[in-house]
Amino acid sequence: MSLAAFIRRSYGITIPMPKLINYQTTISDVSKYIRAATKVEGEKPIESASSLDLMQEIADLDIQLASMQHYFGVVFLTGASGFLGTQILRELLERPGVKKIIVHVRSSSNENGKQRIIAAAKSARWWRETFATKLEIWTGDLAEPMLGLSFEQWQHLSTVDAIIHNGASVQWNADFHTLKAANVTSTFDILKNIIGAISPPRFVYVSGGRDFEGEMDDNTTAMKLKGLDGYSQTKFVSELMRATSFAKGNHVSIVKPGLIVGTIREGVANTTDFLWRYVAGAISVGAYPIPDKNDWLTVAHADFVANSTINALVNTPNNSNCTLDITGGIDMQRFWDIVNKTMGHRLHPTTSNEWAKLIQKDMEKKTEAHPLWPVAHLITEEGNFGKSKRPRELDTVFEKQIEEAIKKNVEYLNEIGYFR
Repeated sequence: MSLAAFIRRSYGITIPMPKLINYQTTISDVSKYIRAATKVEGEKPIESASSLDLMQEIADLDIQLASMQHYFGVVFLTGASGFLGTQILRELLERPGVKKIIVHVRSSSNENGKQRIIAAAKSARWWRETFATKLEIWTGDLAEPMLGLSFEQWQHLSTVDAIIHNGASVQWNADFHTLKAANVTSTFDILKNIIGAISPPRFVYVSGGRDFEGEMDDNTTAMKLKGLDGYSQTKFVSELMRATSFAKGNHVSIVKPGLIVGTIREGVANTTDFLWRYVAGAISVGAYPIPDKNDWLTVAHADFVANSTINALVNTPNNSNCTLDITGGIDMQRFWDIVNKTMGHRLHPTTSNEWAKLIQKDMEKKTEAHPLWPVAHLITEEGNFGKSKRPRELDTVFEKQIEEAIKKNVEYLNEIGYFR
């Protein structure tokens, strides 16, 4: 104010206060303004200080804050060499907010483990050599205490920013106790580790296994699972451990996908998955079971599930838990229509019972060579598949995406001779 008053008394002019206090204004600028205002010959008028756009200032700060919300720092990932795991790794590598990914892998050495991870990525058709700088390999075994890690690594685990536990032993013929160490104890050990941490990492657990129609309490679900496969049983037990972790004030999320097909971009399908064995079996007998009117196939493309898994790290409030059920999918009749159209020939529709008989005869003839042989115990007498409950609200965009992904997967499988 003193400077403004001095200029007004001495020169009889008033310099606007915003111009005078602008952080870009210099003494030289003030001098030029005085000369221009007093009409000193040959002096050019001073340019006005840039106008302040407060809304733009707010927008710029919002962008910076949003980017911080998506900062993950160091992420520990299990199961990165698997069908879904490699896509989760891909999503992490492509996100600028991820500083480093520590990948847990079963291997004889770090170098062999790294090559195994890269081989899986190349098979999925997404690897780029520039990604290697973000990777750190920890060799271990989910079935071993502390995931088979060294004591130093185990201590360091509680200091990372986030953990995505996607790894599991998937054996549909194994019982609960055979799979307990890899699928339950590994989860228990991780939770036990981070519960005692000063600043616990955010934790996302990727579940799976059988899904039952309709909502039911935990006791009812446990009873239904009692006589089923060990894989589904172990996944259920691991899910319920979230309650204890939540009580300790940790950020724990669960992602529960249904069936998973290859990405929309590459369409690389999982050739050992039950869904494609099921389709291959149908092609082998030239028929498919007629779905009921409301039959629904709960299925998502791998890139969608991977993206949802990583988003669970940021979209769940601190000190809370969340379960994300991925219930999107496709009408079962629409699924068969896409398969028929993409293959270029039509499978004839038949009753579920008749289809099951055709499959049984075909398996007796081809034995181990039959695509459904390893999962024969999962084929019911009804023979049908896709009995999930249709969601109340359908996402039109997602439906279009899954249709495109299924088409891409069938094209890939046909290309590699899977259906021969």
